[in-house]
Amino acid sequence: MSTSKTHRRGHEEKNLKGKLAQRSSSFHSSIPMTMAPQAELRRPKTLPDLLSGRSVFGLLVEGGPQLTKLLLNLTVQRSLGPVQVVMSPDSTVGDLIMAALRQYAKEGRLFQL
Repeated sequence: MSTSKTHRRGHEEKNLKGKLAQRSSSFHSSIPMTMAPQAELRRPKTLPDLLSGRSVFGLLVEGGPQLTKLLLNLTVQRSLGPVQVVMSPDSTVGDLIMAALRQYAKEGRLFQL
């Protein structure tokens, strides 16, 4: 009789395949016959107003302070480092570009466009 490791591994693999099939069957939404049906789990309500008509985000924004200015770190390609630009939240991308170019000129950096 052969008692090599490969012979023993083959027997274990057959048992593992059967166990894995039973375990993965719940993942594929088929209920095995050996398991008794359980009641559905009750999930806690962590944010009960999530689906109501009111906006939870709107309440948080209204109660907090409004943003007056933004500090942006802007890096231009082929430059040594970022430039810090202070802008209002209502500014456009064009305003950001103009402010960055002014900051580059103010710092005495050379930029290539």
